[in-house]
Amino acid sequence: MLASICIRIDLRVRGIEFVITPRTQTDDFEQSARTTSQFLSEFDVQVAINGDFFDPGFEYDPFNYYPQTGDGVNMRGVSIANGQEQSAGYSPNFQTLSVLSDSQIIIGAPMNEAQTAISGYLTPVRDGSTTLVMENAMGQPRVLNSPIHGRIPGMERPIGNHFGVRATHLTTIDDGT
Repeated sequence: MLASICIRIDLRVRGIEFVITPRTQTDDFEQSARTTSQFLSEFDVQVAINGDFFDPGFEYDPFNYYPQTGDGVNMRGVSIANGQEQSAGYSPNFQTLSVLSDSQIIIGAPMNEAQTAISGYLTPVRDGSTTLVMENAMGQPRVLNSPIHGRIPGMERPIGNHFGVRATHLTTIDDGT
């Protein structure tokens, strides 16, 4: 059975921000790898998905893989945060999700006027390489799909770049109606 998960974001709501992993140079690499759950917690976003392919990377068994959390990687695709290029990427073959200043979202070639942009896996795929995480009511990460890393179902793969949505927390009052 195939299950789909959809996250709907009303772009007209005030207080919505799109967040990309900021450049965190590690040794001679552009980014420091982290899991999607770590990204969600570290950057205070409510929804996060991993993006962008990276190098180097290998997985021989559950305990012998690269990158591990904190290891350096380089992005293959474009990454833009707050209108500033985080990575130019070196492979133009990936679709890019670009968020313009008016919150318009375009998927395709990178947009020069993008405030936020990320290339790579932007929709879950069946090989377990995509991780979609949401903040639960206690503020903790909750993995919504079934990632696989090191041949272990449910284990998240550390990667170099993520796309997150930060929203103003709303307090609701149950008035019984």
